[in-house]
Amino acid sequence: MATISRILPYQPWEIDAVEGWLDDMASQGLIFTHYSGGYYYFREDEPQTLRHRFDVHERLADHDKRHEEYRDFGWEHICYVDARTDIYRAAREDAVELNTDEETLRSVMEKSQRRLRNTLIFGEFLCIATVVFLVASICRFGFFRQLLTKSLWDLLPIPLWWFLVIFGDIRLWRSYREMKSRSLLERTYHTREREAQRRREMRTDTVVRLLLLPILLVPLLVDDYDLREHMEIADTGYERYSIQQFLPEAVIGTGNDYAMLYPHALSDEYYFPQQTATGRNYYVSIYEVRGAWLARCYAQEQAHVADAEVVEVANHESAWFYRGTPISKRHYLDTPDTQNLILLQGSLVVEIEYTGPADLKAAALATK
Repeated sequence: MATISRILPYQPWEIDAVEGWLDDMASQGLIFTHYSGGYYYFREDEPQTLRHRFDVHERLADHDKRHEEYRDFGWEHICYVDARTDIYRAAREDAVELNTDEETLRSVMEKSQRRLRNTLIFGEFLCIATVVFLVASICRFGFFRQLLTKSLWDLLPIPLWWFLVIFGDIRLWRSYREMKSRSLLERTYHTREREAQRRREMRTDTVVRLLLLPILLVPLLVDDYDLREHMEIADTGYERYSIQQFLPEAVIGTGNDYAMLYPHALSDEYYFPQQTATGRNYYVSIYEVRGAWLARCYAQEQAHVADAEVVEVANHESAWFYRGTPISKRHYLDTPDTQNLILLQGSLVVEIEYTGPADLKAAALATK
């Protein structure tokens, strides 16, 4: 005979509805055999009229004795669901009814409520921790920086994670509220219409998770460094921001300068570390932003976070200067002597970092 498996269409604490479901399955010729890993297993047989009951109890010292006593009452032990729950089946019409001990039911149900409540509290804690982390990051580095310096695969998980957390919390709250308000001996009847509705809800939950979880895992599988491309500085069209053009009096080193391109979701970042006689201490980051308004928001926010001074630089609509560790490196560096310049022109944002004897601010003001 064939064996088939089914996922429970009700909440586990809706004991009487689950019992009615097992009875209904037997009437369709699917006889319950055992429970394993969240699935209920059935064998195909002739339709039968059977009664199934969950025996909810505290942990037992002698299971075999209890099974034997229930057998005398007309109940056959089928399987364990967990340490506090067994499933029995009766074919006799005169089998004595089980689950009449309100106090034991309430004790076991309250433990289930506490477990669900603790799960819900943990989910809320994750929400709060995520909010705190995001707020702290925004205060330290700015909101728009996260948008302009992340790939699409880095950005997508943020709203999707929030959706899953909120979606899961709503489901948990609803289950907890229903469990808390339910009278323990109150009947929660099984009907095929109600089963069909529950299965539709389960399918919706499954589809949502199957669609979103792979996207959440993509950042773990995609190496951002694979997205960058080596470039020649002469081919970029940004020679005017090189150290030779911007600080002509600086002592130039003999190292090989290079450039990197990082394509992000909302910008393309060109990164130029350049050599001076004292080492690599001149860095230029140029962002080609997808939209002038976003470039303006980013530049203004970075200037605000850094408490930068407004300066006038030719051929740029806005410019700011500040001393100290660059905002992008504050999580791992402390370089108070670094001079920093933020330049804005249309959808172009230029950030220059320099540590050396030359005056970066004076050079910017003298730019023609």
